[in-house]
Amino acid sequence: MKRKEKMLSDANMIQCGDLWGGGCHEVLLDADRFRCKIDSHTSSRHAIVIRDALRVGFEPDELVVLQRIESDDDLSTELCDFLSTSLEGRFLLARHRCCPPEVMRKIIDFKELKVLRAASTNRCAPADVLVTMSSHSDYEVRANVAENTSCPRDVHASLAGDRSVTVRAAVASNTVVDPAILISLMHDDSDPVRLALVKNPISPPAVLESLISGKSHEIRIRAATHPNLNRSLALKLSRDVDWRVRGALGASITAVIDGSLEIFRALACDRDVPARSKVAANSCLPEDLALELCQDPDYSVRHHLAANSALSVATYARLRFDERASVRRNLVNNPSRPLFYSDEEVEKFMDSNPDFAWLVFWGDHRLTPINARRAVDLSIGKSLPYDDFFFIHEENRVLLGELFLAGKIKFDKRESLSLLHSICQIEDQIELSKNIYSVIAARGEFDTLHGAKEVLRASYGQDQLRDFKVSGLH
Repeated sequence: MKRKEKMLSDANMIQCGDLWGGGCHEVLLDADRFRCKIDSHTSSRHAIVIRDALRVGFEPDELVVLQRIESDDDLSTELCDFLSTSLEGRFLLARHRCCPPEVMRKIIDFKELKVLRAASTNRCAPADVLVTMSSHSDYEVRANVAENTSCPRDVHASLAGDRSVTVRAAVASNTVVDPAILISLMHDDSDPVRLALVKNPISPPAVLESLISGKSHEIRIRAATHPNLNRSLALKLSRDVDWRVRGALGASITAVIDGSLEIFRALACDRDVPARSKVAANSCLPEDLALELCQDPDYSVRHHLAANSALSVATYARLRFDERASVRRNLVNNPSRPLFYSDEEVEKFMDSNPDFAWLVFWGDHRLTPINARRAVDLSIGKSLPYDDFFFIHEENRVLLGELFLAGKIKFDKRESLSLLHSICQIEDQIELSKNIYSVIAARGEFDTLHGAKEVLRASYGQDQLRDFKVSGLH
């Protein structure tokens, strides 16, 4: 269309701008149409806008509000009458959540497809309007009515037999439909309908039972995570040939399902690593099975277990010994690990968990020497996982170093080297580092001594170690 340029007086432009607080709209001239683009407004100004548009010489049907007005909670009678005079206005009214029933009945009488499709999605549409649209020739209108949660139940019953797959799938996805209608659809051989049924959270177990007998693994995966899953269905899915189905079940099964322990045990022993990994990350995993999975031969299972948001202290303690650094790192980053924020919490933990007292060193709280020595005393005779010293609070590392020098803790070659490396990274701890090196040197273990020498030299340099005379360093 050839553009006709027109001019509005500056006075009229400013007057329109003032109505919206300035800067909130723009006036565009396109052919003979006056378009007002509104970014924000309140319903109290609707009448003012209309009167102003009329006053500057434009007809109501030439005013098109481009910005949606769904944010308004009130539609005045004057505004509804004004918007009803144009297609765009009727479209906005049809989808508005506060459109008055009498206005909705009026605008659908125009039988405009765009308006009908919008009105059929409106949850505030009157029941008689939805009934009227349910028999429309356009399948999208019928599908929108079928999916509308305000649709009368008897309409759902008729639409469940619709010739269009899209309409039947819309009925199957409706979360307020009568369960009897869902049961009538469970024998539908259309994949979209069956998928909509399994996605619907109100589908009864009988529907799920019928759906999982099909060939679609996607439907069985969805069924494995369905809120209405029962023991019988869970047992069947735990033996599914597709590991993705068993994995989905392992990730979502909860303790509220009868016989869940039996299902958890079957999935924890699954032949496929991905399926075991899924169940290892499940926060409802029983503690005895979690302890068993700590010994899983595949590290990825233990890796997922270390990220479990409901780890027990015993499981946490067991995983601290894991040979894989990634497992231990996942464990340290797990927010469910034992955390301490005060000396009282440290003491309480050691009172209730004497076998795992050494875990207090891996908390974020700085230990007092008394609590540190108590933790060590409680751990005498136990194998302790003191090899991830970089995860320990710096001052707790220093305490461990001092206890090591005092002979209160004994470390093997790898652990003592790791302790030295972690102490060397702490500022102003050169003397403690030298003393730990001296203890390592006194052992006479060549491979450990060589590693300790490299750590010390890399951390402090030759100048700082010039006066330090220990065998093997120079």
